[in-house]
Amino acid sequence: MSGRPVLDGDRCVHARIETASCRACVDACPRRAWRLDDDGLSLDEAACDGCGLCVAACPLGAIGGLALQPARRRVAGREVLLARCDRVTGEDGEGRPACLHGIGLMPLLEAWRQGQRIWLVAAADCAACPRGAGERLETRVERLNGLFQARGLAPIHLRRLGPESLDTLLAGSDTPAADPPPDPRKRSWLGLSPEPAHAPEKPLPAPGAYFTGKGPLPWTLRLDSASCVACHACVRVCPNGALSQQDLVEPPHGGPASLYRLDSARCTGCHLCRDVCEHDALHLTPWTRPTQDTVYLRTKPCPACGTRFHYPADRPNPPIRCWVCAGGKPAGRLYQVME
Repeated sequence: MSGRPVLDGDRCVHARIETASCRACVDACPRRAWRLDDDGLSLDEAACDGCGLCVAACPLGAIGGLALQPARRRVAGREVLLARCDRVTGEDGEGRPACLHGIGLMPLLEAWRQGQRIWLVAAADCAACPRGAGERLETRVERLNGLFQARGLAPIHLRRLGPESLDTLLAGSDTPAADPPPDPRKRSWLGLSPEPAHAPEKPLPAPGAYFTGKGPLPWTLRLDSASCVACHACVRVCPNGALSQQDLVEPPHGGPASLYRLDSARCTGCHLCRDVCEHDALHLTPWTRPTQDTVYLRTKPCPACGTRFHYPADRPNPPIRCWVCAGGKPAGRLYQVME
């Protein structure tokens, strides 16, 4: 047993929007310990066995409190990571997460960034275990390796061993020294900026931040200009800044005045943007190459309420009225507040 999951309520999507559609932890739990109802998200601790699948599934990293760290050893001069599930016989100790499939994208990527790219693991029969019904560690590694391969980067090596072989490695190999302080110069090539001494509150981590240059990403964003009404709801709700709205410094006369920026590398797949979009204009696709990074916006006054409103510049049929007036009943008593 590796403990119980702890929910960071400030990070959970349901703390941001009560009607959020995310059910990642609920759907990942094989024992149905997580429950989502009208009273919110809750955990039945009596049902939870600490497998950690919810930790790997949460798109915003809102769940922690479980011992999911692998053991580090030096084998044949190379640093490797060792892990075994709690259903494999052997002595308890380090490198024993409850379930290997609870090791999510972020631990894999962070280990990769530190040069730890060899994983030796031991597990029971996952096909016969309820924990193996969802996304497995092997699938995550395979998908990440596809992204590394597209950029010519070193892949993650994952190999399953028998319990005896893993015990031998744990007992007979040297434990590597503690990591030295991070060198800011080694972070920049991955697109990760060095942290200032008094950094402001950082956006939530996104797996796409580990991939620079062109190529597929864990999540990609696409906005349908024909459906978008430029209400800015998605921009306001995105916790990572994957969606933002920027005014053009010198807009061309009669041309676009601002734009939406779609930074798919910042997307965690929380789907909050889709939850607030009433016009089904946003689309999130996993493990694909981004095809859109900007959507230009024009402005015009609404003849019904007089407010200047935005709309996509390449919208096939430019709107006559703002989206509020266009969706409301014609009346002289309609008021709106648009920031």
